[in-house]
Amino acid sequence: MTVKELEEQIQQLRTGPLLLICRTPAGKEQAMSVRECMETGSRFLHVAVDELDKLLEQELGE
Repeated sequence: MTVKELEEQIQQLRTGPLLLICRTPAGKEQAMSVRECMETGSRFLHVAVDELDKLLEQELGE
């Protein structure tokens, strides 16, 4: 894949809906939207970027 193609795929992934990994009040880690995280009283842990991680690992990993 060329650098330009990789940058285009990254941009496509970044325009999708933002998913967060949050810890629910019951202690379970779960992927959810910003709204779901706030409405359920969950605690933000980090941004879920699974597809982006997979793409970069495939193209730039060992």
